[in-house]
Amino acid sequence: MTNSEKIVKFIKDCFEKYSLNLQEYFYYNFDGFELEEIVWTDQNGQIMPGIVTRASEILGLNAEDIIAVNEDAIDKWLIKYPYYFLIAPYKFAYERTFYGEGFDKIHLIETIFEVKSEDPYPLRYNYNDVTSRMIDELKEIDKSIPGTYHKGASITKLQITTENFCHFDDIKKMTECFISMVHRVIDLFIHAIDSGLSQEEKNEYNLLVSTLGVRDRFFTNGYLYYDGLIKAKELYQGITKENFYDVIVLRRGLEFKPWRCVEFVLDEDLVKRYLAIMPEAKREMREFAVAVSQFDCFFIWSDAKPIHFSPEEEEELEYISEILMEEPIPPEQRAKEPTEIYVGKKKTELNGDDLTADRLLSYCRPVKLGGLKVQSIIMPDINERLRHINYLRGRVPNNNFIEQVTEEINKKEGNQYE
Repeated sequence: MTNSEKIVKFIKDCFEKYSLNLQEYFYYNFDGFELEEIVWTDQNGQIMPGIVTRASEILGLNAEDIIAVNEDAIDKWLIKYPYYFLIAPYKFAYERTFYGEGFDKIHLIETIFEVKSEDPYPLRYNYNDVTSRMIDELKEIDKSIPGTYHKGASITKLQITTENFCHFDDIKKMTECFISMVHRVIDLFIHAIDSGLSQEEKNEYNLLVSTLGVRDRFFTNGYLYYDGLIKAKELYQGITKENFYDVIVLRRGLEFKPWRCVEFVLDEDLVKRYLAIMPEAKREMREFAVAVSQFDCFFIWSDAKPIHFSPEEEEELEYISEILMEEPIPPEQRAKEPTEIYVGKKKTELNGDDLTADRLLSYCRPVKLGGLKVQSIIMPDINERLRHINYLRGRVPNNNFIEQVTEEINKKEGNQYE
């Protein structure tokens, strides 16, 4: 393995250890069809210019540590924030809820012998039974809303989804660490605006930005890494802990989803402390609790009609096609109208999840009905939102490496906002 290959492997290993999305940064839609991984090295086997610098910012590492493949530099943050160690086992605990008896034995054999079992994983739910109940439900609704059930037609592209609660003993430790990370990134954000950060603090801040997805609420192209934040610091001079969420959003913060865990839901104090730093999670929690109680069935009838829009929407589609110099898609060539219906779970399928869902829903009610209070987000007017977008364009680069390189080229050629 060449030195460049070792560096690339090290970068990818870091992304995996921190559970960061490599595709978000180092994949690109080159052909207009699907994301492809970038070319990491040139024809001489050397790392492409800019990659190490970009990776060091995302990972909160010094470029020298990446070039030296310094494992100790990673371990420092893993030890400080055990949240990273717990992401994979928590994810597995949740995914395990979709499988039935016999799964653990198969998975253990696969882990020991490092082979993929030829036997399919046993599923928790009988989806054939769910489909039959869905059809019965369609027929029942058809009695009051004729046309709901398409007699003689077949059901195509059926997708059945649901949610479950899992058990995870370390959820309190994981959540408390996550809460400390949010508090820390807010402190560093404000400190950076006020007086700047040391190199050690910059690295910590940047890694937390990647983990939590810290970005301006109105400028969606890039996260507020330290260098970009400093270029835009005049915009954030008035930021305090009290108004932080009015203009800043933690885009990746909601990916944690501690509310999937029974032990989290049963700890009301922990839920309160979590919602204090993730107020926007309350809506997600409610949607999850509702989803646990039912199967979401999404399909297309074989005789479904193509999708049609209102006259106003049709006019807008024609206008967009004209701007893009493309022919509008004729109605008969459009995708067919889909059908979505919900099928309630049986008591045996819920297996106690209904009780946990009720508890979670109780937190999500309006405060006057006994729900938990969360910080209100005060949205600025449209002019202030536009000011943020215009101010940050050219100061905060795109997250994607290729997009960032393109922006830099355009900037040098005078084709981008300063």
